[in-house]
Amino acid sequence: MKRMLIIAAMALTACGADDKPAEKPAAKTAAVEAAPAPAPAPAPAPEAKPAAAAAVDGKAIYNQYCVACHGPDGKGNNGLAASYVDDPSRLAQTDEALIKSIKEGKQGDIGVMPPWGGTLNDEQIIAVIGHIRAEFGGTPAADAKPE
Repeated sequence: MKRMLIIAAMALTACGADDKPAEKPAAKTAAVEAAPAPAPAPAPAPEAKPAAAAAVDGKAIYNQYCVACHGPDGKGNNGLAASYVDDPSRLAQTDEALIKSIKEGKQGDIGVMPPWGGTLNDEQIIAVIGHIRAEFGGTPAADAKPE
């Protein structure tokens, strides 16, 4: 047994173990380099001043929601819907009457126009009316009254 202790002691000595206590790492002092401070956040870009609201594209809205029934030429797709071209009285209505028809829908001679008020906002509806008046003619008659 004595022999095993001697062999173990020799092995420990060969591996660097000795009677001296292990040295502790030197404590960090103020002289030790400090980590670099994080870079300051970039300054926020100056806010762009709000430009005039982008114009709503009445033609695009017409093409998306109206053209299926009223047609690209405004003639009502062979009787599927009202024709703006063949019946000028349609666009002789006031803007208010047209807005109401678009928002609330309308039972017409041909069929039912669905209400679009839940899909289109006032600005979009007004843009569509502007487009159909510009594209297919028609201005409200001076004596036109809302329906």
